[in-house]
Amino acid sequence: MPAVVYAVDVSISMAKSHGDFLPHKLASSLSALAISAKRILSRKGKIGLVLFAGYASPVVPLTTEYDVLARALGMITKTYEGSAPGDAIVESVKLLRRTYTSEKKIIIISDGEFNTGTPIEHASLYARNMGIDVHYVTVGALQQVKIKGILRELTNRKLLEWNHANSKNSLISILMNVSKS
Repeated sequence: MPAVVYAVDVSISMAKSHGDFLPHKLASSLSALAISAKRILSRKGKIGLVLFAGYASPVVPLTTEYDVLARALGMITKTYEGSAPGDAIVESVKLLRRTYTSEKKIIIISDGEFNTGTPIEHASLYARNMGIDVHYVTVGALQQVKIKGILRELTNRKLLEWNHANSKNSLISILMNVSKS
C-alpha cells in the first residue's frame, strides 16, 4: 500500500504557459496529478498534498479519499513569490513519517526554480534517511544549467530521482510511472 505526498510548486513562474502546458504549467500539473492520484488510490494507497512557493504548507494530510484532494486542487487559484522545494520535502516527510508502509514517496512537481528555504540537498538526505523516496519532476523549459547540475548530482548520489516533462502528456506518463513503481 503506497503512501504518496505530492509537493506542488505554486510560484509565479508556474502560472506561465509553455508548449502544450495550457492554460499554464500549474493547471496542467494539477490535472496530471489528479490522474496519478486516482491510480494510487486504486491500489489502496494514501495521498497527501503540500504546496510551496516561498515557504511550504501541508494542505491535505494523508487520505484515502479522492474528493478531499480534488476539493483542495480546485481551490488553488493564486501563485506566490519564491520557490522552496527543500521546505516542501521537509513538510512532506512530516506527513509520511508516521505512516506504517514500506512504500513512501514524495513527488515534487515544479518548473525547477529554487531560491529560498532549506537546501534541497539537505532535505533530500533527510527524506532518504527516513526511508522515503523523492521524485523531482520538472515541467516546461528548464534552462538554468546550475539547477540541472544540482538535480543530476542528487540523482547520481541516489538522494532523489529526477525526470523532466516537456509536455503535458510526458508529465502524465512520468507521474503514472512513478506512481506504479
